[in-house]
Amino acid sequence: MRINLIQATMAAAALMLPAAISAQSCGNDVKYRIPYKNTYVKEPLTAENIFRVMKPDSIAIGSFEEARKVLPAPIWNGHSKEIRNTLLNLKQMGGK
Repeated sequence: MRINLIQATMAAAALMLPAAISAQSCGNDVKYRIPYKNTYVKEPLTAENIFRVMKPDSIAIGSFEEARKVLPAPIWNGHSKEIRNTLLNLKQMGGK
């Protein structure tokens, strides 16, 4: 009698397993066979966000000398050598 109860419980659990997996479907289960719960919540205001569909503005990057005109002057008392080396490295990385 006890074995029949265990077998019946196991059979019922086996029948409910596909329903539990499909209840947590993410939409890609058939393709990837990954059963997990999709926790994504659609936000209606996302559709109104114009930045999601805007084309990027392509601008040419200016030279280091142009950027240096608008950047603040670095201040680090007693470390003028380090500041000079840093500025030289930045100028070389800019390629201009």
